Amino acid sequence: MDHMGVIMEIDQRRDERSFAPGLSNGELCILGTDQCFGVEGVRDISGEGIGLNVNGLFPRGALVHLKLNFFGKPQFHLLGNVAWCAPASGEWSDVQKPASFIMGFVCK
Repeated sequence: MDHMGVIMEIDQRRDERSFAPGLSNGELCILGTDQCFGVEGVRDISGEGIGLNVNGLFPRGALVHLKLNFFGKPQFHLLGNVAWCAPASGEWSDVQKPASFIMGFVCK
């Protein structure tokens, strides 16, 4: 377990995951602050939430506003919470973007 309370080695997702090739990048903002970071991509979607690649570290539990593009056009605006956020590693790391993170977003 890391200092944020995230279990890093064990995948605890229970819901079936689906890919969403039409959903691409966007923006994620912490409500009540001026902090906004880019969404580099959507990893997967489940009944519980969305797996994202982001370019900033978000605190667990933060209330956020997610804006996603659908086939390149701004379409989706969702409110939710950060379930977890961790530095990308292994198959999710991107050597072109060394400050990339993976996170779980839960719709409110």
